[in-house]
Amino acid sequence: MKTSDTSQVMFCTDELMDAASNRYCIVVQVANRAKRRRYEDMDNYQNESVHKPVNRAIVELFST
Repeated sequence: MKTSDTSQVMFCTDELMDAASNRYCIVVQVANRAKRRRYEDMDNYQNESVHKPVNRAIVELFST
């Protein structure tokens, strides 16, 4: 993972945690989305992503 990608994930994580009224709910949402993305990636094996499912879930939750 590139340094810019790492800093983006860290920024998104900080913003999600600051905006959350309940951190547990955010952690559960990230975990569920990462799990779903992981299984979607297994179905679409030809689409090999560089990013881990958890990192992509954090960025996706931040952007929505």
